[in-house]
Amino acid sequence: MLSDWVCALREYSVEAVVVLGPDPFGTVEDRQVLAVHPPVIADAANALAESRDFGAPWRESDAPLVAWQHIAKSDHLSAGRWRLLVVNHGGRESVEAFDVLAGRDEGEPRLVWRGCRPLPAGQVGNAVASFADGTLLVTVLTRPGTTIADFMRGRVTGAVWEWRPGADRWRELPGTRLPGNNGLETDPDGRRFYVIAFGWHAVAVFDRTRPGGPIARIEAPDFMPDNIHWSHGRLLLAGMR
Repeated sequence: MLSDWVCALREYSVEAVVVLGPDPFGTVEDRQVLAVHPPVIADAANALAESRDFGAPWRESDAPLVAWQHIAKSDHLSAGRWRLLVVNHGGRESVEAFDVLAGRDEGEPRLVWRGCRPLPAGQVGNAVASFADGTLLVTVLTRPGTTIADFMRGRVTGAVWEWRPGADRWRELPGTRLPGNNGLETDPDGRRFYVIAFGWHAVAVFDRTRPGGPIARIEAPDFMPDNIHWSHGRLLLAGMR
């Protein structure tokens, strides 16, 4: 889609498009690159996101979440930067964020820690995913007072927790308590997310615009799903029998 935009705007001397959005692990002034075209200007896009030349912090301004900027040239460009989100059980229960630097100018791939979001007391994270607007989601398999045996019997044990940009704490999403909230994935459309209910042997589908419970339930064919991820326009499940 971004390539179509660049082609359509070329008559106006636009040669690149960068989409910036909130960095959930940064301050109110921090942004991150959500999309860029062409990919060769990724380093310049990251430099733009890290600059402080926009004036007022975007959350305090009337600016849209999409920032347009013409980038004329940048030397030694690469597209070797990714954001890695990890559920941490070592020393603290939290979601940790790292930048993965693996461009041709970086040498050996390396991780740069960007921050963390500690989970509420007693909650143990299982899977983490994010939306393009910076919203984080994390599943909790068993809440305090529940056990693995409970969700194996189909009893509700877990939930999905959300951290939105600008928030100061996690909040449990209403209607997301399931028997064993396990694998988690977000939809590229920015509306839906998918949660594996271990005890159901199924995937529960949620819509952010219709809170209160799953809008669909997809049964797994003769196996117990564990992980779920998008791949080339398809949702793939991995699990066990």
